[in-house]
Amino acid sequence: MKEVKLVNVNDVQERTPPGGGGSWRRLVSDEATETGLIFGYGIIQPGDGRGWHKHPAGEDETFFVIEGEALLEWKEEGKVLSQVANKGCAFYTPGDMENNVTNVGVTPLKAVFAIVKAKS
Repeated sequence: MKEVKLVNVNDVQERTPPGGGGSWRRLVSDEATETGLIFGYGIIQPGDGRGWHKHPAGEDETFFVIEGEALLEWKEEGKVLSQVANKGCAFYTPGDMENNVTNVGVTPLKAVFAIVKAKS
């Protein structure tokens, strides 16, 4: 059994992922959980984006908008699809699906994300 942890967002170092924008803080790592859960908080400045990326098959992600306006994009069968999301919206993508999040608003986009890695 893994131990219980309490993590303050201000105690975690900000990082920008390779090839992407925004400042992200990983609050819970997959090594610390029994299910392969990764959970974090991020901020994307106006006009900036996360960058196109995808996770390995079996590594699903949910992105939840706390504040701001996001252009959500994903690729299905060779087509780019998109939707604008505001505060209170969640965006789910299965592993192995290319996706991108861009701040199209005038204020910082604040969000949390959860990734579940399939356990072997």
